[in-house]
Amino acid sequence: MKMKHSPETLAKIAGDLERQAYKKGWHDAVAAMNAQVAKMADAAGLSKGQKDGTPAVQKATNKKHHRRKHSVRRGNARKIVADAIRNNPGKTGTEIALMVADKVNKNTVRTQLRKLKIDGDIVQHDMRWFSKGAQIQAA
Repeated sequence: MKMKHSPETLAKIAGDLERQAYKKGWHDAVAAMNAQVAKMADAAGLSKGQKDGTPAVQKATNKKHHRRKHSVRRGNARKIVADAIRNNPGKTGTEIALMVADKVNKNTVRTQLRKLKIDGDIVQHDMRWFSKGAQIQAA
């Protein structure tokens, strides 16, 4: 006895089989990862509490945050960026970020440029930054 199926029916069956196989593979992969994480946690002593009763996970995450080697004190980035623009007018944002890279992160520089612009302390002409009232020359 020969069964005939339409191409649409065969495609649907094949799609269902593929989804089932993918789902089983996904579940197997997640289970393997969870088992490996549990082994690693046991090896690191993170699954049991410490002698003082503090959970090991809390102990591991209570590390001091270290400052970058050349970072500046909090709140000085604005002054550093403003001084860089005042002393070197006509620089692009990237050039300013490179000038102060040893003291201020580039994303912080871009944030401070935006804040200084909003406050009216600096202006931008042709993608270059100038202090308010500085003579703007063509680049």
